[in-house]
This record gives sequence, C-alpha cells and structure tokens, in this order.
Amino acid sequence: MEKIKKIIKIIIELILIVIIIFSLVMIIRWCISSINNRKISKKVNNEIKIDEILDGKRELDFNYLYNINSDTVGYLTIDELGINYPVVKTTNNDFYLNHSFDKSKNIGGWIFMDYRNSSSIEEDRNTVIYGHNMKDGSMFGKLKGLKNSDIDTIYYYEKKHKTTFKIISIYEIEEESYYITTHLNDDEYLDFLNTIKNRSIKEFNYNPSIEDKILTLSTCSNNGKRFVVHAAVLLD
Repeated sequence: MEKIKKIIKIIIELILIVIIIFSLVMIIRWCISSINNRKISKKVNNEIKIDEILDGKRELDFNYLYNINSDTVGYLTIDELGINYPVVKTTNNDFYLNHSFDKSKNIGGWIFMDYRNSSSIEEDRNTVIYGHNMKDGSMFGKLKGLKNSDIDTIYYYEKKHKTTFKIISIYEIEEESYYITTHLNDDEYLDFLNTIKNRSIKEFNYNPSIEDKILTLSTCSNNGKRFVVHAAVLLD
C-alpha cells in the first residue's frame, strides 16, 4: 500500500511539474509575442508619421504598408485609446488570429477584416474587424475603454480616402453570428440596425438609416463573451 501511495505521489508531482513548465512556456511565448507586436506597431506608426495623419496634414503611405504585407486593406485608429493599426484581410478568419502584421507566428495575432467582406468599406453594409483582447492593452485590449469614455469617433483610412465613423452602439454578448453578418437585404438591414441600437449599453445620439454603412469591431471579453462596437459611416 505504501509503495502505491509513493507511486501516486510521484505521478502527481510529475503532473504538477509538467503543468508548471507548460505555464512558464506559455507566459514566455505571450511575452515574446507581445514585445514583437509592439515593435512592429511602433515601427509602422513611426514610418507613416501617424500624428501628422491624424492632423490631416498628409495621406497615409499605403505603399510602405503593402511592402510589409500585401494583405493590407486599411488603417484603423481610435487614437484616444491608443488603437492605431493597419488592417489586414486574407481568405479566412483564422490566419491572423496567430500571425502578426509581418506574417510571423504570434499568439497576439493582428487586427483583421472578415474574409467575407469586400476590401473596401464602401461596398458592404456591415464591415467587420476583429482583434484579440490582449492583457497588455495591445490590439483591441483597450477597446472596452469606450464604455467609460466620451469617445464617439473612429477613423478608417483606405488608399484613396479617410472615412469617419460615429459610434452608435456598444455591448457585450454571447458568441453569435448575427452581429457579424456582412451581407443583408433591405429588410434584414433595417432589422439589423434596430437590433444593434437596442442592444447598446450606452445612449448615442446618431440613429443610422438604410443608407448608412456600419463598421463593426469585435473582440473577446474576459467572461467568454464578445465585446462589440458598431459605428455608422460619415463620408468626408
């Protein structure tokens, strides 16, 4: 009996050691991924001089972004939250969950557009952009800051123009496919607009119409739900 107890104890200790080692490896991987993504983001924003862009003094240099990643379709900024990232899009919604802007492996992923969308936000009624809720605040880690702020504007750059969006709804919800529906007919779209407005946990003054385009930002919440931001387009 004592021998069996010792064997069980050894097995338990080995399992605990494996768990500790695995946890340490994951923490190290997370730290390395976070550092690499921050380096890439800083380099990109330094090269395109984002401060000047936000002041409207120059156009964003998309050729520079294309040279790094030909999957680039736009540039998203909520500057007050420190969200300033090129947006990429590929043939699926999986690749950029664990790859950075330079396509290197990275558990922090990158900010990416739903593969079902057209590359231009002018072509679809609901353009969906995803990003991880990173604990260090990178990607969409600071998106929840919209709950306790007066920020109501999102800027989105494409090669030929800048688009201004006004936030119309923010909420948390269980994982679902409804709010990330990209193509809707007129009746479906009117129902969609009413639904997302009614879901909002904050009141916004702008009521979208069927002529509006919607930008949807989606990230995970710590409780397993999705944190969602909807904004309506205001063309400059």
